[in-house]
Amino acid sequence: MTTQLPRPTAPPVVSVPRPTIHGRHTLATFYGIPSEKLDDQLRLRKQFELAIQAAKATVLEIGGWLFEPAGGVTLVALLVESHASIHTWPEHGIAYIDVFTCGTRADPDKALDYLQFVLEPERVERTTLNRDAVPTISPSTIKIKPL
Repeated sequence: MTTQLPRPTAPPVVSVPRPTIHGRHTLATFYGIPSEKLDDQLRLRKQFELAIQAAKATVLEIGGWLFEPAGGVTLVALLVESHASIHTWPEHGIAYIDVFTCGTRADPDKALDYLQFVLEPERVERTTLNRDAVPTISPSTIKIKPL
């Protein structure tokens, strides 16, 4: 004869610590930039690298592409903290910039500040998205169920 153990009437409630992942994703569009500042790939790459340094981010690798004949440059940096990119349209005087960093050391806004200083756009649209991983439920409501 097999003896069955009684099952608890309700699953136990267990507090499970959740890590906080601090991340900021800053996006910008720069308008009214002279075309010569947007299609000089070597100069733009150096400015991009200096912007990442200003943000205190760590570069793993940078890839870049020049689009011809119209011009335009795309630079993408893989960072220890996440990534950064810039896409330029010299014929329209526009640059789209994206800097995403995780952790609290790197500051994506510093990269955008630097690029705004060197590119001198007439107008800037800029937004920062908070990418913190905050639990949507209280840890005290997480229930562990026996299988």
